[in-house]
Amino acid sequence: MIFSRTRRIARAHARLLTELDATCALASDPAKAARGADDVSAWTVQQHLEHLLLADKAIVGGLVDAVEGRAQPAGTGRPTWAGYLVLWRRFIPRGRGRSPEIAIPKGLELNEVAAGLNDVTGTFETLEKMLPALAAARFTRPHPVLGHFTPLQWVEFTHIHHVHHGKIIDDILADENT
Repeated sequence: MIFSRTRRIARAHARLLTELDATCALASDPAKAARGADDVSAWTVQQHLEHLLLADKAIVGGLVDAVEGRAQPAGTGRPTWAGYLVLWRRFIPRGRGRSPEIAIPKGLELNEVAAGLNDVTGTFETLEKMLPALAAARFTRPHPVLGHFTPLQWVEFTHIHHVHHGKIIDDILADENT
C-alpha cells in the first residue's frame, strides 16, 4: 500500500514539475504576461502567474515544514465533497470563484513573479527526496475551501490547480479581443 502511494505521489510530482516549467517559461515573457481578456478572466496572465506563485509557496512550505517537523501537522480531517470532486475528476470548474486571501495577487513585478516561480520550482524539486515520507504521512493540512488534504492530495491538487490556471491563461492568450 505504501509503495503504491509512493508511486502515485512521484507521478503527481513529475506532472507538477512539467506544469511548473511551462509556468516559469510564461513568466519570462512580458508581452504575454501583460495580456488580459475580461470575457475570460478578471485577472491578467501576470496575475494568474502571481496567484500560482503565492499558492505554491504556501503549499510546498506547509508540506516541507510538516515533514521536517518544523510545523505541527494540522490533523486528520478530510476533503469536503467539493474537494473530493476536484481530486476525483482532476478538474477545477471555471467561474469567478474566490481565491483564498493568501493567494490573491498583490501586484508583484513580473521579474519578482518569475524569480519566485523559479525558487518554488527548486523547492518542489528538492521535495522529491521527501516523497516516501510524504506518501507515508498520515496527517492532513487544510485548504481554505476544499477541506483537509493529505500530502499526496496536496501534490495532486497543486498539479490540477496549475492545469486549471494554464487553461485560463491559454484562453486569455488566444482571445481575439486583446
